[in-house]
Amino acid sequence: MRPLRIRLVNFGPYKDQTIDFEDFNDAPLFLISGKTGSGKTTIFDAMCFALFGRSSGGDRNPDEMRSDFADQTEETFVTFIFEHHGQQYVINRKPKQILAKKRGTGTTEQVASVELTVTDRDGKEQSWTKRGTVDQKLFDLLHLTPAQFTQIVLLPQGQFRHFLEANSNDKEALLADLFGTDLYKRWANNLNDQLKTMRQASKDQSTQLVTYAKMIKWQDDTEVPVADAPATDILAALVQQNEAMKPELARRRQENDKESARLSQLTTQVKTEESLLAVFNQREQAQLALTKLNQQTAEMEKLAAHIKQLEWVQQTMPLQEKAVETKQQETRTTERLASSKTSLNTAQQTLAEAIAVVEQLNAQKSEEAKRQSELTRLKQVRPLFETVATLSKQQVAQQQQLKAAQTNAELTTKQLSEQQQLRDQLDQQLTTLQSLDAKQLTVRDQQHALKTLTDQQADLDQQQHALQLRHQRIDKTAQQLAELTAKQKDAADHYQQLDHDWTVGQIQRLSAKLEDGEPCPVCGSTEHPKIAVATVTAVTEDELKEADKQRQDINQQVANVTGQLNELRAAQEKDQSAYTENESKWAKRVAELADKSVTADSARNALSQFKQQLANTVQQLNDALEHRTQLQQQLSVIKPQLETLTAQRDEANKKVQHVQTELTTVTAQLEDRRHDLPDQFNDLASLDAHIKQVEQASQVYIDQTTKHQTAQNKAQQNVTQLQTQVTSLTQTQTEQHRAAMSAQQTFDGALNKRRPVVELAVFNQLANEVAKLDNQRKVHQRFLTDKSRATAQVETLTKQIGDQTKPNVDETAKAREVQTEKQRSAQQAFYDFQQVVQSNEDVATKMKTLMDESREAQQQLAEMAELADTATGRSDMHLSLERYILQTYLQKVLTVANVRLAVLTNKRYQFRLDTATGSRATDTGLEINVFDDQAGKVRSVHTLSGGESFIAALSLALALGEVIQSEAGGITIEALFVDEGFGSLDGEALQMAMEALQTIEGNNRMIGIISHVTEMQEQIPDQLQVVSLANGQSTIKYQHEL
Repeated sequence: MRPLRIRLVNFGPYKDQTIDFEDFNDAPLFLISGKTGSGKTTIFDAMCFALFGRSSGGDRNPDEMRSDFADQTEETFVTFIFEHHGQQYVINRKPKQILAKKRGTGTTEQVASVELTVTDRDGKEQSWTKRGTVDQKLFDLLHLTPAQFTQIVLLPQGQFRHFLEANSNDKEALLADLFGTDLYKRWANNLNDQLKTMRQASKDQSTQLVTYAKMIKWQDDTEVPVADAPATDILAALVQQNEAMKPELARRRQENDKESARLSQLTTQVKTEESLLAVFNQREQAQLALTKLNQQTAEMEKLAAHIKQLEWVQQTMPLQEKAVETKQQETRTTERLASSKTSLNTAQQTLAEAIAVVEQLNAQKSEEAKRQSELTRLKQVRPLFETVATLSKQQVAQQQQLKAAQTNAELTTKQLSEQQQLRDQLDQQLTTLQSLDAKQLTVRDQQHALKTLTDQQADLDQQQHALQLRHQRIDKTAQQLAELTAKQKDAADHYQQLDHDWTVGQIQRLSAKLEDGEPCPVCGSTEHPKIAVATVTAVTEDELKEADKQRQDINQQVANVTGQLNELRAAQEKDQSAYTENESKWAKRVAELADKSVTADSARNALSQFKQQLANTVQQLNDALEHRTQLQQQLSVIKPQLETLTAQRDEANKKVQHVQTELTTVTAQLEDRRHDLPDQFNDLASLDAHIKQVEQASQVYIDQTTKHQTAQNKAQQNVTQLQTQVTSLTQTQTEQHRAAMSAQQTFDGALNKRRPVVELAVFNQLANEVAKLDNQRKVHQRFLTDKSRATAQVETLTKQIGDQTKPNVDETAKAREVQTEKQRSAQQAFYDFQQVVQSNEDVATKMKTLMDESREAQQQLAEMAELADTATGRSDMHLSLERYILQTYLQKVLTVANVRLAVLTNKRYQFRLDTATGSRATDTGLEINVFDDQAGKVRSVHTLSGGESFIAALSLALALGEVIQSEAGGITIEALFVDEGFGSLDGEALQMAMEALQTIEGNNRMIGIISHVTEMQEQIPDQLQVVSLANGQSTIKYQHEL
């Protein structure tokens, strides 16, 4: 993958800038230079944003990359063009942004979007616009995650040397992300979770066994195990007790069955006796009821005779009712006939009065004809008055329209003037805020410089911490040397003493064997008057050799520790000097930034104060920028309002002129029509009032004529109807009188025929009792039914009892109660004992099952614990499975890095993976050392100088990128950009860095160095220069000669 061009529109400090990387095809190594905060890193933020939708460092949100100076109508987007395997790829990506609406006013949120276009060797294009599809296409193409791409293509600021000096934990985090080994970590975590679950399950099983043991119901004759006895002992004792309880359970079951059978027998006997006793009681009740009924026989016979008399009265009552009804009809008809005759006389008098009124109205017909003639003449004149009235209304309406139009024109003119004054005020305020862009650029430079100094301060703190740690090591090593020196003296004294004792012993041994005439091995005398006597403890040669070995070993340890102490002190002195120099340079830069004199000791406080001041400045600047934005928004709202008000004012003036013209025309027409009006009436209203008065008089005459003619007709009809009604009622009265006489004679005949004869008063009395007839019939019938039923019941119950005697149920019931208590006691004893047996057997079964499961689970738990501890690094080696896999990748990286490191250091240094087990996981498995060929030993990478550290870090970073490319399927990335703080290197280290960077040119790979260091600008001819402009924007210049 080789970058060709990238276009940034409203992205960071770039308005619309295209960077052409092909301009450096003939210069593989080039410099990207510019002031701090000018936008050098932004170029690569745009590259990473185009490919992955995020910045190069991953610390900036894509939404924040939109330029502050971008107009709301202009989009922010990045177009990145690169070449891969002969095909050209174009990515156009836009972040989420707030833009002005294309129609109307206000803003709208535009969602993030991306488009990928591929052009093959034949010029055919294919495009994708779905974000998920584009991201997947790019991953399939590059086989790189954002982190891997950054590691291979762009070495970001502040991260270049982090991997070299990081501990094993930090290296693991980075390598796991780059090589995707989180599968092993997840697997190890899963094993660990399973182990926790299994341990909890084992603990739950133990708790459950204790719970089961507490549920056991021990018998008094059982030897109960102690509380902490093994579960196997408790289970064995429980099983033994369960077997012992079975015979007693069988005995109690037999006793319960016996008592239950006796209770059942007594219960059956009680039921039989209760049934027989009920029959005796029923017969006694039936006999008593029959006796009472026999006593009512005479009364019931009298009731039967009365019922027959009432039934005759009930049959005769319709004859009486008919006689009464026909008489009443005759009376009502007589009353109606008298009323109709009275009404007929009144109606004849009303008719005569109506005829007289109609004749008077007929005499007024000539006056009504005159009124109709006058109305016809007036209505012919009326249209002329209507025309004048219409024109008068039009005149008044147009006068009102003219007044309203003039008022509207004045109001619009006033509003326009007010808005123009507000626009002028906003323009003046915006003019005073023109310097904000320059101030914002200055603040950004200060923020970037502050970040650089803060990072350098952190580096200094790390260096100081390393010096403190080394100082502690020096003190510890010096203490160790002092202890070894004391041991060395003790060992030397011990050896000298043993050597002396051994020599004395040898002399004594030889002296003991001297004979006269033999020379003494000590003094040479041949006379031996007094042979030496042993005065020391005998020392063997092996003891002497062992003491000599210990003396030599301690001497070697002293020499080794002395060498280490000298190396540590030399390194301490060198690093202390470098630290002092770096701190002095850093303090100088702090003084330049804070614009005041500071010392190395006060620089931190000065930087902290400046940071607070800068924060306040940023807040004030943001407030001012927000205020400016608000003013701009107000101005953008006012401008269209001014245009609208101007158009409204012009329209209002046109309206005034138009209404004035129409009013003049209507006024002239009104004057012409008024000359044609008659003098009798002033206006249309007076004419209409006179017409209305005449019409009302005419209408009164017509209404009176119609009303009285209708009254005459109605009176005539009423007289005719009443005459017909009187005739009809006279005939009906005669017929009803004959019918009433006939009905009365029929009823009287029925009374006379009854024997004995019934008087009318008695008949009426009996008629009042007819309503009780049904009830009396029911009483008589119920008596007959009850007597028959009681007689039959006595006979039936007597047959059922036969020759049986009345039983004594109470005695049998008492016997049953006694047996019930005995049966309940036996049953309770059996159930209680059975429950104990069943409960204990259930506990025994559960304990046996749980113990079998627990034995198997304990074995699985032990295996899982060993596996999980190994996978998670809880073993003595402190090495997890993931870190073990990463060791393999890191060894590949070191192997590749050693090839370049050997070239860059003239074969002095080689990376070595430290396989020793540290005291903690933090320093185990991924620690990197270097073998120093000149010193002939392995050193920590922390002991390398600044330039050496840069070379080592560069070799390691390049090797890491190559291995990632290899693991990603052999993809070739033909570009590398190093964004590193070269300003922190001294002159010698910077020279070494330059030489190292120049050695990686070639192989058709583009190398870009991002820096503002003057020495680099003076040595690298090919440069991409980022130039800051006064308005907060930046532009690009190309240079190919110094």
